[in-house]
Parts: sequence; C-alpha cells; structure tokens
Amino acid sequence: MNCSNPKEFLMSLPTDYTVDMAYKNNDVLLTPESRSYNTAKLNNFITNVQREIPDCILITTFGIDGPATTSVLNYDGNSLTFTYDNSRYSGTHDIRSFLVKRIYTKLSTNEFSTNLIYYAETYDGYNFQIFRDVTFHNKSY
Repeated sequence: MNCSNPKEFLMSLPTDYTVDMAYKNNDVLLTPESRSYNTAKLNNFITNVQREIPDCILITTFGIDGPATTSVLNYDGNSLTFTYDNSRYSGTHDIRSFLVKRIYTKLSTNEFSTNLIYYAETYDGYNFQIFRDVTFHNKSY
C-alpha cells in the first residue's frame, strides 16, 4: 500500500469493496457479523509507533447495513494520521484526515462478547473509535 497519500489510496479502492476483497487484501477487518481479522496488524502498528518506526495499515469495517468504511492509519516517523473514508454511505468523496495524538483501548464485556475498542485521540481532545476487536463467548444455555 502506498502511504504517501492516504486520501488518494482510499479513493482508488472500488466503490463495491467487499468483505472478501478486504480479507484477501489482509486488511484489519471487522465483518458485518462482528468477526474481526488481522487485529495483530493493528497491535503491531501501535508497537511500531511507540518505537518510532514508520508504518501504515488499512482498516476496513462493515456495519450490519452493508457498505465498507475504509481508513488508513499512517505513521511517518514524526506524525500519526488517521484518514477515514465514509463515501460508500454518503455517495460523495467524504474523506477526512485527523492528526492523532495517541491510540488507546478500552475493554467492554457483556454476556455475549468481549470487545477491545481502539480509539484515536486528536490534539484538540476529540476521541473517536477506529476499530473494535470482538471475541464471542461460547456459553451453553
């Protein structure tokens, strides 16, 4: 993936970017069924940022209503950016970039699953979710 221009890269992805495409592309992926894949890539990215090693990853999430939301986390050795493409919902090139101060996680548990939620905090104090790693509990009823 070319990380020099995340907006351009995100615009180059097909409008009908599917779960299968994202899986084959090795994206950090959350499917419509709340199955997460390649979360280790996200954790490795965070480690690389802490070690000041440039890195870049593609995150793709699907809601229950279908279209993909794609985003790029990019660390160039100096600054960390999160570029988010919501155009498959809006029908326009709704791509935004944020300069990120830090990435952090919160754990949420209910009777069905445990969710490790990844957040980005901007320098102006804005916090937003960037990914959710879901582990389902196997309970017999």
